Amino acid sequence: MALSLPPELWEMIGLCLIDQDPLSSPAGMAHDIAALGCTSKDPNLQAGVAVAWRALEGCCRVRSTPRVCPPAFGSWRVVWAHVNTYSLDQLRACLRALGSSFIGNRAATLQQLLPILPTDWPGASPDLRDLVKSSRNNCITQTEALKQYRLQKEDLEGVRVRIRGNTHLYRVTDVMRLAQFKYGSAAGLQARNEQILEASAKRRRTAEYNQSMQGPRTQQIIKALAKAHVDYVLEDLLIPAAQKYIKSGTGSLAKVVAAVKALIATEVRTQEVQDLVQERDLPSAGWHRNLPEYQAYVDNGDGSLEDVIEAISEEAERRSLVEARRQQLTAAVGAEMDLLEMPICKDYVERNRGDLQAVLAMISDVAADRKWRRQEVDQLLATYDLADFSQLKTWSGNTVSQPCGFFQAYINGQADAAPLEQLAEQAFLQSQRGV
Repeated sequence: MALSLPPELWEMIGLCLIDQDPLSSPAGMAHDIAALGCTSKDPNLQAGVAVAWRALEGCCRVRSTPRVCPPAFGSWRVVWAHVNTYSLDQLRACLRALGSSFIGNRAATLQQLLPILPTDWPGASPDLRDLVKSSRNNCITQTEALKQYRLQKEDLEGVRVRIRGNTHLYRVTDVMRLAQFKYGSAAGLQARNEQILEASAKRRRTAEYNQSMQGPRTQQIIKALAKAHVDYVLEDLLIPAAQKYIKSGTGSLAKVVAAVKALIATEVRTQEVQDLVQERDLPSAGWHRNLPEYQAYVDNGDGSLEDVIEAISEEAERRSLVEARRQQLTAAVGAEMDLLEMPICKDYVERNRGDLQAVLAMISDVAADRKWRRQEVDQLLATYDLADFSQLKTWSGNTVSQPCGFFQAYINGQADAAPLEQLAEQAFLQSQRGV
């Protein structure tokens, strides 16, 4: 319901808001309204002064001036919120909305003031009131706010947000004030929008032009390749250099022709190597493509075909010797395949370092030690009537963990035997309690 205010207050507010404002600054307006509120004892007038002050508070930063008004009405001396940022016309427009300013969280919003404003208040036009009423409950998503009002995510950090599911919703009026604050005014935001729209239109025109030129550019490449006597296929035009020229006009015909020639030469050298590998019956499962000699010859034409074949032969021989040494050790380790990961085994298999007999002796000693440790663990488990150490559980608060890793580490010679009996005894007691 609209608040009934004395006519003299509305007259003063209307006088301050009309275009022929006789006051030189908002400070004068605030001073006059404050004086009116201080000299009158009418409670309705006092309430009206408070409403007018909230309108000013939404537009300007204030400092305390006790001699102008009593502390109950707050600070009445008005100073500009952002010096040289807002003009007097912008402030008047702000005051016309009676608190619907773009200063941010300090503003008294129209949604808060509309219920107490008279319908015939001269400072609020019907269009403005209808706009605010219609958008009172309107919200937009974060994506819409960023796109429509040209904001960044960090700009929205201080704006109130409603979260529905995974969607962040912002009030339109809050985002609108923030955008106007960022760009100086509604006109600044409009100018920024026009600038972005112009750039977008330019990109669209460029994309449409490039789309229309793809056919002619393809024909240009075909003619250039024919002129250079390049025997090509259409798939060769899928290389990056050709696609960039076709889609965006980037590069030149000379660069495209050179790239197609290089691609064809690479394919020819690749086929040469493959044919010779098959002719000489060299073992290869594709690993020859990782050889430096192969890559240098195929990609850049460095070296010769014979150098590549020689490198493939040497690598094939090396791999056969490695496999033979691995088979020797595999027969010795039996089921303990993880023994092949020991440094002494890897050095012998992959680098042919060390003596075979010494490596086999080491494997035999480690396997025997493991067998003895496994028997010790089995004997310990049998003592506590446990079938397998995988049944053991250790408790830490509410967490249950399996100590299998520790027992396996002990069997592998990587842990001390001291905690073994303690763990087994703990597991036995837990089993007796039915844990």
